[in-house]
Amino acid sequence: MRVVFPAEVRGICEKGLLLLTITIPEMEHVLWPFLLKMIIPWAYTGAAATVCRCIAELCRYRSSHTNAMLSECKARVDIPKPEGTNMHSRLLHVHHPTAK
Repeated sequence: MRVVFPAEVRGICEKGLLLLTITIPEMEHVLWPFLLKMIIPWAYTGAAATVCRCIAELCRYRSSHTNAMLSECKARVDIPKPEGTNMHSRLLHVHHPTAK
């Protein structure tokens, strides 16, 4: 039996999430709110780079329904607003060279 290390599991999960983001357009309406909620909590710092990459891919391949979904996301109180200082500080932290 082969031992699977946490880094391997993480890599598989990151690739899986990215594949969901890129290859299944129907997942867009599920992924937008989910990914936006993962930006602020410090518990998800290790996943922030992957989350940001998925958000960037959604923006690149966004459908005609994206603007309506983003408007819905802005109206929800459980999703962080881009104007908030928490969002900016988290993205700066993710951008830092030592952050993964």
